Amino acid sequence: MPPPLILLPGLKSDHRVWQPQIDRLGRRCEVIVPVAALDSGSIAGMAAAVLAAAPARFALAGCSMGGYVALEVMRLAPERVERLVLVSTSARPENPATTPLRHAALALARRDGVGAMAAAGLDRDFHHAHRYDLRLAALMVAMAESVGLDAITRQVDAVIARPDARPMLASISCPTAVIVGEQDQVTPPDCSLELAAGITGSTLSMIPDCGHCAPLEAPRRVTEVLQMWMDE
Repeated sequence: MPPPLILLPGLKSDHRVWQPQIDRLGRRCEVIVPVAALDSGSIAGMAAAVLAAAPARFALAGCSMGGYVALEVMRLAPERVERLVLVSTSARPENPATTPLRHAALALARRDGVGAMAAAGLDRDFHHAHRYDLRLAALMVAMAESVGLDAITRQVDAVIARPDARPMLASISCPTAVIVGEQDQVTPPDCSLELAAGITGSTLSMIPDCGHCAPLEAPRRVTEVLQMWMDE
């Protein structure tokens, strides 16, 4: 029996960012998406909340901000994680050039609502082949509205202040898969190349015609990688 699988969404997202994977993998194991644990002003606080609610041992997958949290979980309690997947994420600290963009997005959310913030980010979130998919656009807006401005503000603060996780990559010894869209503008492929190079024995899957939201843009491929990773 596979271990319980914890899926961590990204910034301004909820369980629906993983829905294609939940639908398939939920037939094989217990799937947990601890959205409430990601309402914190620090990555360490999020990781502590995930661990407090988690089973004794589990498999762990994090997308974008969820990947930052997953790496912090690995730092805090590596003995509890049987397998790790890092999707569309990075071990690097905040790029100072990105911080003003985050503050501008929050200002837009305060003025026009978090739905407007989510809609304004679609060009960066998606590959152009998916940018005008009305279903995906509506989903991104709905998730942001569900998370809410207060929680998103705390998440942005946490992402800006996140630690540099690169020094601890070599300590990760569980089976690890790294997944990234070839056209990811938010955490470009070189971030995933760095993750894969730093984690001994990890695998790297680069998905063509895919941006930052790989679980939604390439659901079949992401699910296939997760299934193979669970079967190792």
